[in-house]
Amino acid sequence: MLQFLLGFTFSTMVGMYLAQNYDIPDLAKKLEEKKDLDAKKKPPSSWSRLQHYLLDIPILLFLRASLPSEPKFQPQ
Repeated sequence: MLQFLLGFTFSTMVGMYLAQNYDIPDLAKKLEEKKDLDAKKKPPSSWSRLQHYLLDIPILLFLRASLPSEPKFQPQ
């Protein structure tokens, strides 16, 4: 039990330190920059537009999941 508590406490402290001091890259910004570079490279075709939309689906789902959920309407 003591070993569990020491491990849990140590890992929590390491996690807090990393969360405060590690510079996490902004993935949404990097993806937008990549899309801008890809758009400048070649003119869009119908297939590339489809690929663009298919690649956007997981990104939008991730961003939607990371947002706080809105309170549900409760009639009185």
